[in-house]
Amino acid sequence: MGYESKLYICKRIKIGDGLCYNEVLAAMNMSKMGSDFVRLFDEKLDGDFFGMDGAMSRFDQHGDEDEPKLVDNYGDELKYASLDRVLGWCDEYMDNTDEFPYWRIVVLQEMLASLDIHFKQLYNEQLIVVHYGY
Repeated sequence: MGYESKLYICKRIKIGDGLCYNEVLAAMNMSKMGSDFVRLFDEKLDGDFFGMDGAMSRFDQHGDEDEPKLVDNYGDELKYASLDRVLGWCDEYMDNTDEFPYWRIVVLQEMLASLDIHFKQLYNEQLIVVHYGY
């Protein structure tokens, strides 16, 4: 089974008493991806989610007022994985691919590696990758 997947690479900003913002730095449409890829994203997204224009996410919010839930088009709560985990998956995929690799994974791997250097290593920012199914 596969999922139409879009990824949002976010900088997590924690402020004070558990307040958390997830600012989108980049987005990538991965098209149809297998369930092994989707299972990488197993941490529930907490805090506010800001789109690329700085506005609050346009994703559906469910749940109660005290704990709204952001969901994707499949009705699943948004989940994320660390940049390191997704980059590691990309590296393993490339190492185990004998034929031409799926071009979107090549682009994702390069983008994550670049963001890893510029944000995480240079500025010690926590970066996450949020999965959105559509």
